Amino acid sequence: MGIIAAIIIGVASFFNYTAYVNGDDSLQFVIQGVVLAILGVIVLVSYQGVRLKKYAWEWYSNFTLGYGIVILAFLGSLTTGVVLVLNYAGIINSL
Repeated sequence: MGIIAAIIIGVASFFNYTAYVNGDDSLQFVIQGVVLAILGVIVLVSYQGVRLKKYAWEWYSNFTLGYGIVILAFLGSLTTGVVLVLNYAGIINSL
């Protein structure tokens, strides 16, 4: 599940990145990316929370590795999304 969540967030980041590179600043990609990223985090948190009751140490090791990767991917996706929103609003061009 944690791997699936990471893949979901990776896909979200990819969509945001390709949209940014191609100059497509439509809000569809921003919304899609953010929703997928949030969904991935929810899936991971709920899954890891269930395992905490049985395997505290295994959960901890998965927490540090899984969350480290996921948080980085989420921040990357979110940053790209924010840039796209600002670009869409014409703020970046006016700077």
